[in-house]
Amino acid sequence: MRIVAIVLAVVLVTGSAFARLGETADQAETRYGPPTRGTPADRETEYSKGGLTITIKFFTTKSQARIIGQIRYSDFGNATDSTNRGELVQNLLAANANGKEWKQIQKASPHQLWISYRRSGADATEVSYGDLTVTSDEYLDALKAEEAERAERLREEQERKYREQQGF
Repeated sequence: MRIVAIVLAVVLVTGSAFARLGETADQAETRYGPPTRGTPADRETEYSKGGLTITIKFFTTKSQARIIGQIRYSDFGNATDSTNRGELVQNLLAANANGKEWKQIQKASPHQLWISYRRSGADATEVSYGDLTVTSDEYLDALKAEEAERAERLREEQERKYREQQGF
């Protein structure tokens, strides 16, 4: 029975069932159905499919498109044995390859519980307790730009307050 459940979980989340970096909220909802937490309009939305929890973070590109920038697949560590989990991770990476090849750049060790992967335009980290996070470089760049804008607004606000205190 456990093997049937494992095969069913892999089949349900492989191929076209995976959300992909760069897709829209509508495409994610088409793949997974309604969110289990949040709404497609939220910055972070959670879905459930084939025993996996899929947490998706959206961002708005420079061209004002709202797309998936980060996907965290979790809860498969308990649903599959390590052999099938490795296959599932490879299938998840393949779904997010965007025609590029993932390279393993860091292996797990007794003191390190994750494996890192890299492809042109994205990173992925597999954690030994059963999740995989895939993040696009464009999303990380957008987060850095947001942080820089916040820092600039804070600096301007502090400067304005200082000037007011000094009577300028």
